[in-house]
Amino acid sequence: MRLIIFSADRAAAHFVEALARHSHSRVWWCLSWHHLIEQCHTVMPDLVIILSLSPFIEGLPFVEDLRRHTLGRVPIYVIGWQQSERAVVSLLESGVDQYMTFPISLHRLYGKIRQRAESLGVNV
Repeated sequence: MRLIIFSADRAAAHFVEALARHSHSRVWWCLSWHHLIEQCHTVMPDLVIILSLSPFIEGLPFVEDLRRHTLGRVPIYVIGWQQSERAVVSLLESGVDQYMTFPISLHRLYGKIRQRAESLGVNV
């Protein structure tokens, strides 16, 4: 499975990367929006995990742009600190497939990554 992580926080990105490697995933890490779009166009990921709400807060058509640069409908998971109903509903309405909050359960995140890998026929 090809997984792209978008995060400006190196520690958080490495944490998710280490977890994803247990599901036999190839992982790319992007620091900027432009790098993410470029990687999506090149890599054609099976899953994108975003560790920031800032692109959504800044009003960018984030999900639309991201999906335009990938083949098909790549699942987008977002992990952030916001727990308000308004923030969660706004993310889901923008097209995000999953929203999880920090502190995140390692078991739950690994389960979501593993579930996606298995849906692609990857033996985990």
